[in-house]
Amino acid sequence: MSKWYSKVRYGIVGGALVLALSACQTTAERTANKLSVEDVRSTFIGRDWGQGNHTFQFTKGGEFRYRKSDGTAFGGTYKMKEDGTICATNDDSAPHPKRTTCFTFYRNGDSYEYYHDRSGKYWPANLL
Repeated sequence: MSKWYSKVRYGIVGGALVLALSACQTTAERTANKLSVEDVRSTFIGRDWGQGNHTFQFTKGGEFRYRKSDGTAFGGTYKMKEDGTICATNDDSAPHPKRTTCFTFYRNGDSYEYYHDRSGKYWPANLL
């Protein structure tokens, strides 16, 4: 094995390790900013919030409402897990009846974001 090949190989492995460690730091930062059960209740229960053209509301009675700017609207029920994650199940009026989606909320600077488990993405959670 040539010295050049070894340097390139170790450079690639080292670069991959740096990228992996960077991803872990981002994950650790996000985990540190996860909202507590109390914070989720006081911030997102009983008030409208949304992102873009979607508006959500989790009522104090365990129901949720969803509205889009195009007029689409439906609801359902939700349960909060012990870690503050909210799992909402669509009612029969929804385009996908009985589908459950879980929302995990995080602080992001002066604002909030949520993890949408079905899409595997983080989205802004703007209080309205």
